[in-house]
Amino acid sequence: VAQSYDEAFKWYNRAALSDHVEAMCVLAYMHERGLGTPKLLVEAFEWYERAAKAGLARAQRNLAICYEYGRGTDKDIKQAFQWYNRAARNKIDPDGWAEYTLKWFEKRHNMDEKDEKDEGKEDDEKNDQPLDVTLIKKAERVKATLDETIRKEAQAKRDSSAEAGSGGEEE
Repeated sequence: VAQSYDEAFKWYNRAALSDHVEAMCVLAYMHERGLGTPKLLVEAFEWYERAAKAGLARAQRNLAICYEYGRGTDKDIKQAFQWYNRAARNKIDPDGWAEYTLKWFEKRHNMDEKDEKDEGKEDDEKNDQPLDVTLIKKAERVKATLDETIRKEAQAKRDSSAEAGSGGEEE
């Protein structure tokens, strides 16, 4: 079966309209990237918001990104923090990148420990556990490993291209 974003969009739209939360998030992504539909950031934001409010951590993180950068909505750093925080503390549908992105958000916006604790209580008092710093460090190690792997693969590709280019000249 040939890949068709138009067909995928049609089926994800149908599922999202039937309140399928994962489909809402995928549909938002398709609107955000213009896959099978025109690129519509406001639509993407609205679908991320619906999925986020339904408890999907990945959608909560993506909604935070929309608020942080003003994608499909007005830029709102407080809302961004609240949604990053919800995603990071989501125990029902954990998102492996949520705590990592929350920490980077805090670094980008120079948030101190007191602000983080106050905002977290305001947003969700029952989840006031501290973030797992080891997860952040682990994510940073994984990223470094991936960066190194990509670098090595690119070098190997350059080396094989160089060999192929000079291969016909040897006899």
